[in-house]
Amino acid sequence: MGGDKMFLSLNLLNRQGGTASNVENRKTGFSVNYSYNDEDEIVYTIPKGFKVEFLPKDVLIESEFGKYTAKVIANGNTITYTRTKMMTNKRYPPEKYNDYVVFSKKIYQADKSKGILIKGE
Repeated sequence: MGGDKMFLSLNLLNRQGGTASNVENRKTGFSVNYSYNDEDEIVYTIPKGFKVEFLPKDVLIESEFGKYTAKVIANGNTITYTRTKMMTNKRYPPEKYNDYVVFSKKIYQADKSKGILIKGE
C-alpha cells in the first residue's frame, strides 16, 4: 500500500513459479509430463473507503501445450479473480520447445497481474 493507493496481487494461490529458457538449436524432444486442469477462485473484499481504480483485462492463452484463462470481476465491494490452467501431457519435437517457452512466459506474466484500489467514496 502506498499512500492513497493499494496494489492488489490478484493470484495469491497458484502462481507459476518460473519459466523455461529459450534454447537455440535444441536437438532433443521434450515432454510435458503432467496433464491437469486447475481452477482457482479468490474473492477479495474491497476495504471500506477504497474503490477500484484499475483491474487487468481478461487473459486467454491457448496453444497445443494447454490453455490458461484469468478473469477479474468487480461487483459492489468485492473483486472476484478466477484462474484456470489446463496442461496437456504430450511429447513434442525439439523445434516446438521455444514455442513452449513463450507459452510458459505468457502465463508467468499473467499470474503476476495486479489491481489497483484508490481511496475514495
